[in-house]
Amino acid sequence: MKLAAVNSVITILILFVPLILQILICKYIKGRAGLILPGLSFIISIIYILNIPEGVGDWWMAVLITMVIANIPTIIYYLIYRYYDNKEKQKDELDKMKIMDM
Repeated sequence: MKLAAVNSVITILILFVPLILQILICKYIKGRAGLILPGLSFIISIIYILNIPEGVGDWWMAVLITMVIANIPTIIYYLIYRYYDNKEKQKDELDKMKIMDM
């Protein structure tokens, strides 16, 4: 019973800590630093694809399915980056407009 609880906590940490880390990086560090986790996630997905044996029946279908599933975190991390990047651009434009009004 305790082992199942520990496994559940570890699984939740593995899923949510990178998301929180991505949000914090995008929120507080300006520039391209928010692309670190999407890049790492994409590299890991390529490693998954390279580990598919060629002897499998429909190899291209296995590659395609692996590519789609393995890149779900990449897409989520990239969308978080784009959200905060657009938010920062809007803030900069608003600041420029305020300066122009003065």
